[in-house]
Amino acid sequence: MILRSIAVSEKKGLVKTPVQGTVNVTDQGLEGDAHAGLPQKNITILTTGTIRRMERERDITIDPGISSENLIIEGLSVDDAPPGTILGIGKSVRLVITGLGKPDVVTCPAYPLIGCCPVAEEGLFADVLVPGSISSGDEVFFISPEEE
Repeated sequence: MILRSIAVSEKKGLVKTPVQGTVNVTDQGLEGDAHAGLPQKNITILTTGTIRRMERERDITIDPGISSENLIIEGLSVDDAPPGTILGIGKSVRLVITGLGKPDVVTCPAYPLIGCCPVAEEGLFADVLVPGSISSGDEVFFISPEEE
């Protein structure tokens, strides 16, 4: 699995801006992101599979950050990442999945732009277990609880 995109926004409820280069991940979430520090959803993840499927089904384009997601991961399936799943990103960052989707699509910044909210439907929420730094292109992998 590969980290394809990292995005942040300084205010909640806005489309996030993709970030180039290295991003610091604190124990609260992505440095510079308004959602850092929110319990059980410090970081929001979309999969490329979800994005491509929704683009096909709805004849839309889903740009990185439009659904207020922080990370886009290629090769990850939401079916393989139930709450409690631990993901490693790069050399040091470790995340634990805390939930899937959210009930409030009306406040999603993507909704008025593309008519749906990918994060509400299939977004993964995660908390930071081990901080560090990440960059687009980093390897993403599963970690068993025994390894942690």
